[in-house]
Amino acid sequence: MGREEGEVMDNFWDKVKGGWEQSVSTVNLKAQEVQLSAELRSLKRQRETSITQLGQAAYDAIKSRRIEAGELSQGFQSVVEFDSKITEKEGNLKQVESQIRSVTGRDTTESVAHCPHCGTGLREQTRFCAGCGKDVEAVVMAAIKEREAARALDVCSCGAILAADAKFCSDCGKTVEHIAPDTVDVGAQLNSCECGEQLPPGASFCGSCGHRVSETKSSSRIPASEDSPPQHENGTEELCDIETAPEGD
Repeated sequence: MGREEGEVMDNFWDKVKGGWEQSVSTVNLKAQEVQLSAELRSLKRQRETSITQLGQAAYDAIKSRRIEAGELSQGFQSVVEFDSKITEKEGNLKQVESQIRSVTGRDTTESVAHCPHCGTGLREQTRFCAGCGKDVEAVVMAAIKEREAARALDVCSCGAILAADAKFCSDCGKTVEHIAPDTVDVGAQLNSCECGEQLPPGASFCGSCGHRVSETKSSSRIPASEDSPPQHENGTEELCDIETAPEGD
C-alpha cells in the first residue's frame, strides 16, 4: 500500500469513527430526552391529581362549613413539591435539547410539521397535538424521515462525507460528480461487500471488514430509459432458452 493510499485509508477510517461516535452520542442524548419528557409528563399528571384533591378538600370544607388548615396545607405542599420537580426536569430537558443541537446542528424545539387537524406546530418528540389533543405521532415521524432523506450524505473518493448538494469536496477539493436523474447506477443497486455489509455509493473500502470494494461494481451505469437486455454476472447478454424442434419433424 502506497503512502497516498495509506493516507486515504487513515482519513476514511477517521471519518467513519467520527460519524459513529456522533451517532452514538446522538442516540444517547435522544434517549435522555425521551426519558426526561416521560418523567415530566408523569410529574404534571401527578400535580394535576394533587390539585384536584386539594380542590375537593377545599370544596368539602367550605360545603360543611368547616376548614381544617392542616388538610389543606398538606395538599398545597404536595403541589409545591411537584412544581419544584417539574421546574428541575424542564431545566434538564433544555440542557439535553441544547446538547442535541450542538451535536446534530439541528434545533429540536423547532416545528417539523403541522397538525393536520388544527394546524398547530409540532416538535420532534410530539405525540399528541397541544392544540387539539389528537395523536399526531405518525405525522411527526413522516416529517422527520422526509427531512432526513433530504439531508442524505454521500462519500467522496478520499473518504470525506459530503452533503447531497455539495459541488466540491471540502477535504481534497475534487469536483463532486452527481449521477444524472436519467441514469441508473448499477453499483448503487448491487453495492454490498462480500461480508454482507451494505455500502454507500462511492465507497472504496468496506466499513465492516475493511476489504477494498470492487471498482467494476460501482462504475457501471446504464441509461434508465434504454431497454437493455438482462446481463449475466460475467457481462454477457442473457438469451432466452429456445427449444429447437427435432430434425425431420
